[in-house]
Amino acid sequence: TNAVRHGHARTIAVRVTSRPGHITLLIEDDGEGLRGAVGGPDHHGVTGMRERAVRCGGTLLLENRSDGRPGARVTVDVPLA
Repeated sequence: TNAVRHGHARTIAVRVTSRPGHITLLIEDDGEGLRGAVGGPDHHGVTGMRERAVRCGGTLLLENRSDGRPGARVTVDVPLA
């Protein structure tokens, strides 16, 4: 929802991978990418996402795509219990 609402993405790819002891969720879109401060005072979505990842013992990373194409990338990595 955030990719469409805030980034005006038309395509969103979701990939879940695992390795021993961890699971990773990768979401990439073709929207406008991250602009300015993410999670400002009127935007609590990123804060909530980060808090949920940390509560599970994991991490959250938000960045613009690094492959030269427009869009954003969200990576959540959490340990498996």
